[in-house]
Amino acid sequence: MPRKKDFWELADSTILGRTKKNELLQIARSEHQQVQLYRAQVEAQAQQTNSERQLLDQLRSQMKHSDDVHRQVLEELFVTFEDQQQNHEQELHRLQREAKDWENVAQNYEDAIVTYRSEITYLQSITQRLKQFGQMSPLEAGQAFVKWLFGAQAEETIEHCPDCNSIISSLDYHFCPYCGSDRQSSRPGQQA
Repeated sequence: MPRKKDFWELADSTILGRTKKNELLQIARSEHQQVQLYRAQVEAQAQQTNSERQLLDQLRSQMKHSDDVHRQVLEELFVTFEDQQQNHEQELHRLQREAKDWENVAQNYEDAIVTYRSEITYLQSITQRLKQFGQMSPLEAGQAFVKWLFGAQAEETIEHCPDCNSIISSLDYHFCPYCGSDRQSSRPGQQA
């Protein structure tokens, strides 16, 4: 169905920020209305098919009780009605398939909206965290960022200078890059 390709392009552009959430909701609502329209058409088609079936049954019963002339006319009508019945049933099946496709498209829109909302929530939490880092001193912000980024592993890999308590970013440094104190004498297990 060609509309599905349009949906995925729109969903991609929504996630990339080129389409607004309101536009996506508006499109999802119109798709939902289209699904409702197809459902109504399917129900009307089913009612029409049932009424034609009843008419065919009446014609069959009349054919059994009428004379030859009427029987010929009724047989022609019967053939015509059977053709129409078959056409209506085919149309009903087509409408049911199309309605199911529209329901799938509407569901895809709903899924994209849920994903979009969760991404926004995630990005808002990151923004909030960055604002908190902005209120800290550079040293505290660096330490908090490393803990936030690496979790429990950060405690194991962070090394502080014993003299100025600054974070030493690499274990390969032989001295503190902030105060210049020698790290070799302060490292456990490496004292001479």
